[in-house]
Amino acid sequence: MRVTSITATLIIERVIAVAYRETRESKTQILRQEARYRSLVENMGDVLMEYDGRTQCLYASSNCFDVIGRHADELLGARTCLFLISWGRVAGL
Repeated sequence: MRVTSITATLIIERVIAVAYRETRESKTQILRQEARYRSLVENMGDVLMEYDGRTQCLYASSNCFDVIGRHADELLGARTCLFLISWGRVAGL
């Protein structure tokens, strides 16, 4: 059987359509998982902080103020050791 250019074009279009649909479904699933994760993190009783390899704060959960008396936006960009030293002084550690 000989594949004509029209048949080849239809096959390619079908492959692209399937790939697009799968990509869209994957993105939707990732967004749902991200929303679920964010909800879990924001509603837990603990503080969650993420640091880069140079001890700079990249993320702090919104309940920081309730636990350590600092708002999350105050901690972003802060260095771990400086934050812990000042927090220890405030907490009397």
